[in-house]
Amino acid sequence: MKQKNILYLNPARLKQIYFQDLPEITSLAIQSETVEEFKEELTSYIKSHPQAGKRAGKHILSLIQYDGQTIYELSQEEEIQLCTIRLLWQFLTGKPDNSGNTDMLLDLYHQFRELESEIHTSFTMNDLKTAMKR
Repeated sequence: MKQKNILYLNPARLKQIYFQDLPEITSLAIQSETVEEFKEELTSYIKSHPQAGKRAGKHILSLIQYDGQTIYELSQEEEIQLCTIRLLWQFLTGKPDNSGNTDMLLDLYHQFRELESEIHTSFTMNDLKTAMKR
């Protein structure tokens, strides 16, 4: 996906990108009858992934773990339910059409892409010095 296209994503285009770039994740969602089944399958997929110990793998596992929990949101002074993975499953399966929050879905997309790629996300001191000299 090109950087300039990020600003123009509508839900239908984002769904197309998920299906094109993340076929394993989308097939897990489609094959799952319930969100709980999807979370179990996604957890197994992430834990067996070669990059599972990297930052993206840990973030996705945390999202799965906290999905469905209620927290007290201090800034809004109310309790909210975390449903990130549930919304992803609903988005990918169309049950129900819950495609309004493209920012969150785009963030998740990038988490999965980071997991699938071999992006070098941690820097050594030499890497940092080299980057600072530019």
